[in-house]
Amino acid sequence: MVKNILIFGIFLFCLACGPPFFISSKQSLKTNLRLDGYYVNKFPGRQGEQYSRPIFLYKNGIVLEAYSGPSYSDSEAKAYLREYYGNKKNLDKIEMSQWGIVQVSGNTISIEMRNASFEKAEKTMIEKGTIKNDSTFEMTVLYDRKGKKIQTFNDVYKFKKFSPKPDSTNKYIK
Repeated sequence: MVKNILIFGIFLFCLACGPPFFISSKQSLKTNLRLDGYYVNKFPGRQGEQYSRPIFLYKNGIVLEAYSGPSYSDSEAKAYLREYYGNKKNLDKIEMSQWGIVQVSGNTISIEMRNASFEKAEKTMIEKGTIKNDSTFEMTVLYDRKGKKIQTFNDVYKFKKFSPKPDSTNKYIK
């Protein structure tokens, strides 16, 4: 009986951690991209309003996608990010789908994230793009983890200096 409970507990723990990533998280990020802030992509919403997708890249190969909703001015965005993501209690509540892995090879950047639209974020997707310079990269293709192209797009991410960055330690990626 105790053995069955222990096995069930281990199963639940593994399920909570989510599936493994395709890109290895063991690699240190070797890049000329600036890492002393975040990158943001601004895009139009359904009713013409502007939205933004800020992401933090870390030297340990981790990426954190920060939800921000409608676009704020730079100062408003930084205040929001500092208030929410600067609070350790909030960092512990960040969803599995906001954490991912980033890899750079030459001028190619790949970001693998769990897809929140799938139940329990069990599937990962890989965005690939090109590094333009130390403060800009462009994501252009989305693949499933088997390498099948899902869609093409043109998302440009621009660097914004920000300090202190949220801690990259999380319960989903070791």
